[in-house]
Amino acid sequence: MSMNLFDFKIISKFKDNYFRKLILKQHLVQRELFIQDMKTPEDKDGYPERTFNTFFYELNKGGVHYLLRSKDVKELPLFVTEFERVGYKGNGYRLINKFKSARFVPEKHYSFKELVNTVAPFNHTSPNDWIIYKLLVFASLLDRINFRCSSEPAFGKDSFISIMEDFTGDIAVIQNPTIAKLEFLSLNKLLMVNEVVNLEPKEIRDIEQYLLSTGAFDNKYTKRSRGSRKHGSQEEYDISKLSLVIAYNNKECYREGTKYFDHMFQKAVLDRFPAFKLSGTLNEQFPDVGDAETIAKNNETFFVNIIRTFEWFKQNWRQDLHNYKKPEYDLPLRHSRVFDVLLSIVDLYSESQNEFDEICELIFKRYKGYKNMITPQQTWEDSFVSVTHVK
Repeated sequence: MSMNLFDFKIISKFKDNYFRKLILKQHLVQRELFIQDMKTPEDKDGYPERTFNTFFYELNKGGVHYLLRSKDVKELPLFVTEFERVGYKGNGYRLINKFKSARFVPEKHYSFKELVNTVAPFNHTSPNDWIIYKLLVFASLLDRINFRCSSEPAFGKDSFISIMEDFTGDIAVIQNPTIAKLEFLSLNKLLMVNEVVNLEPKEIRDIEQYLLSTGAFDNKYTKRSRGSRKHGSQEEYDISKLSLVIAYNNKECYREGTKYFDHMFQKAVLDRFPAFKLSGTLNEQFPDVGDAETIAKNNETFFVNIIRTFEWFKQNWRQDLHNYKKPEYDLPLRHSRVFDVLLSIVDLYSESQNEFDEICELIFKRYKGYKNMITPQQTWEDSFVSVTHVK
């Protein structure tokens, strides 16, 4: 049995080794602070206290707590080049005064198809659905889309997201969310909300407003969580680049009486998040890798080239489009926006018009398959979605 380099132990060791000196988004603590005054050691220029009157984020790396000005959060990941020890409300921090951004230099080592096929090349009982899911995630990272997907429990939704999070550092996953956690994690490029079931009415109302804003592709989101005013934090988040993915299992996977997503939220939410029903499960075997750290070090260039290529496509993906003829479709407005981006990513991946057509047809089938799962008494055929090609 051959070893898979995307075994989680190997990817984790690569991340630990390569990023060990960096401050990452994952180190952010769930609170923003408005700090007027902080104490400094008394021998620091003779001033025991300094005034700031600005916003900070707290970070925790290996038990060491840092303070980073909120305006600099967008620069993560970063190297700290200068800090000073300060005290605030009885706690000690390292106040970051100077830093260097630590983003990867974009370099194209693979075509887009090679990139998609190289990352997480796991055996799957439905390889086509595995590719569709990876294309959905890449579309979320390269552009901005919002969508829902359902599948069998062992499909691998979390697995691929976890690998991409280790590579990009700009993805967050939350299960059974609260509004406060959703707001805080919106600092990431991609937020995956996992298992939204059986929420209480109050939770549904708060989360619903969040979903309405993000699903409408708003650029700003006004905080609703309790305590945002109490802690003196800013009232708005910039969500202009945020992609939101809502993932859960197929309806038949839950016990009778479970509140399924489509029955918890109003139609306006559903209209903002097109849904896809994906099939199959991972059947990749992961033998013991032995010395994962050595394997990670020996393959460091391979992993770095993947990340550099991803960074290149983040900036340049549109210039590699083939501009294949897209299918016509009749969809709700916001669903159309998602499909426009998604089919462009399919265009980027495909090597011929025929391959592009086949993947588009599969995506439309997964889209209609979800609707058939929710309303099986109706038949959502091509009268709803036309796949006739533009002449």
